[in-house]
Amino acid sequence: MQARVLTSLAENGPSNRNQVTDRLRSHYKNVFHIFRAFAERGLIEDYSRVPGFLQGDFWLTERGLVTALALGADPVKIRNVIPPLPSSVTAQDRDWIMFYLDWAVQMPPGRFAPYADAFLKAGSGEQFRLIPLPEDMDSMVRALRGHPAIKESFKSAFNEFTKSLG
Repeated sequence: MQARVLTSLAENGPSNRNQVTDRLRSHYKNVFHIFRAFAERGLIEDYSRVPGFLQGDFWLTERGLVTALALGADPVKIRNVIPPLPSSVTAQDRDWIMFYLDWAVQMPPGRFAPYADAFLKAGSGEQFRLIPLPEDMDSMVRALRGHPAIKESFKSAFNEFTKSLG
């Protein structure tokens, strides 16, 4: 049930508990407890304070978004509904969010989970140090083309890695 709630939020944009309950044809109490658990784990954020959103609207944090992608949420649907991110999200984190979405679109369904796991273990801004190299590098290269700051992070990490070998 938790995976269904998380992917529903990811694919449908900011929603309140009632909207998620209706979409999933569930009971409000279950969704209420899941929202509370997600908030405690840092997977969702209250968007009520963000201009243009209603009281009780929640959406995913960076961590929640990557978790939803790992659970199989459709990155194309997410890209179509992604709201303006709150000011608490730094420019660097926004770049990473968009990179992960672009990369997940390039990958076959279900292949994003190991990369999401690496992200979730890393601290913000250190993602490039822990990302396992994909078998198909083309998907990563295509995603990097649209994100010059992240591309530079990968370059510097690769250069550090080659220096440490030599």
